Amino acid sequence: MKKQILVIGAGPYGIALANELWNRGIDFTLVGIPFELWHEHTFHHSSLRSDRHTSEVSDPENRYTLSEYLRRTSPTETSLRGRIPIDLFRAYLKDVEKRLPYPLVRQKVTTLSAVPEGFTAVLSDGEELLFRRVVVAAGIGAHRYLPSVLSHLTREKVVHSWDVQDLGAWTGLNILVVGAGQSAGESVAHLSKNNKVTWVRARPPVYYSEPLDLPKPIFKAILQVSPFFYFLPSYVKKIFGKKFVISTITPDLQPVLESQEVVRITARVEELNMEEDKKSPFDVILACTGYRYHLNNLSFLSGDLKRRVKAVQGVPDLDFNFESSVAGLHFVGGIAEPSYGPAQRFMMGAEHAARRLGKHFC
Repeated sequence: MKKQILVIGAGPYGIALANELWNRGIDFTLVGIPFELWHEHTFHHSSLRSDRHTSEVSDPENRYTLSEYLRRTSPTETSLRGRIPIDLFRAYLKDVEKRLPYPLVRQKVTTLSAVPEGFTAVLSDGEELLFRRVVVAAGIGAHRYLPSVLSHLTREKVVHSWDVQDLGAWTGLNILVVGAGQSAGESVAHLSKNNKVTWVRARPPVYYSEPLDLPKPIFKAILQVSPFFYFLPSYVKKIFGKKFVISTITPDLQPVLESQEVVRITARVEELNMEEDKKSPFDVILACTGYRYHLNNLSFLSGDLKRRVKAVQGVPDLDFNFESSVAGLHFVGGIAEPSYGPAQRFMMGAEHAARRLGKHFC
């Protein structure tokens, strides 16, 4: 049977869109592992970068606010200030999942292909379904980036931060941490308690409460004008894009990161001698090297679909409705940032994407 809309990914963007479609009475199927990033790929004992109001699951009826969750479960913490502990945030996401009024297919899409009637999706259990439209809200996992100087080393030697949850599992080791952002800062601060840590970063860290090195009012304003970013000239978008890749580290980590317990090297990782056949002094190299979006990273997209999607530097060129050059195929989240701006990298960007698509699908 041909279904209406397939939403691939059950993170903040997929759930936000599903909430919008449910509220509008539009038929859809949501496929994915709910909030996998925070449950499976975020450091234990860490805290979120974003504040409470920009870390909520979007819903047109505001049923899933953090404030409402805290009132029900932790009345003494309703005025929670500062960074949100990851354990509390995970519990909040579990609560959201439990209260969703629609079914969620806890599987992965292994293959997505275009057919004359729309799209066929093969799920991890082998079931094949037909849809008229597809929205890819697949998150960041497939796009994790390793510099070439590290990518040729064995997986036992090099680990991307995406694949690490328990930093406490490493003790008494000589560890190299690569990266200049929050993940690197969290890693160095924790690992240096029980290990010898060398920290290589391309630039000295910027300690600041917001994820980007911008005054707080400007940062928040930029996130809120996502609907208008689309209409900016491409050269202006490129200027913004260069500014928004410079991440920061929260000031609470500065005392540890600047202490004598940490060996700090300011250099590009490409400048290091990391040949496979040479003896390395490091037991583990932890690559906190971020994510780089590219269509080729989405292994579930058929080769034909990848060829047909018009892309700029590997990223789909999207219209005002987040639609690619393949009719009926939409992309939301970080991969939509070049078209829709930096808000698509954060949870709060999901609200606009969901509302825009909800109106478009009516």
